Amino acid sequence: MNYTPQEFKELLMDIVKDVSAKETNNNTQPIEKEKLLSRIEISEYLGITLTTLHKWMNKGLPYNCINGRRYFLVSEVLDYTRKINPKLK
Repeated sequence: MNYTPQEFKELLMDIVKDVSAKETNNNTQPIEKEKLLSRIEISEYLGITLTTLHKWMNKGLPYNCINGRRYFLVSEVLDYTRKINPKLK
């Protein structure tokens, strides 16, 4: 289908409005960032020692390194533990 430049512009504007309206309706709850936990906090959360945490990190436990310190997202850690031990839910 051939559009004039003006028709094409109007079509794009309609699409952008539709997408924006859908995103506004779907995102009524504000998005909160997940807090990063320190090594001590995540080991206490999981009930493991720092030694065990270090071993898990060497085996692939995901973490974020910020200014030389390691931090963990609970969701990533739980996903990892479920992958290595499917019996966990």
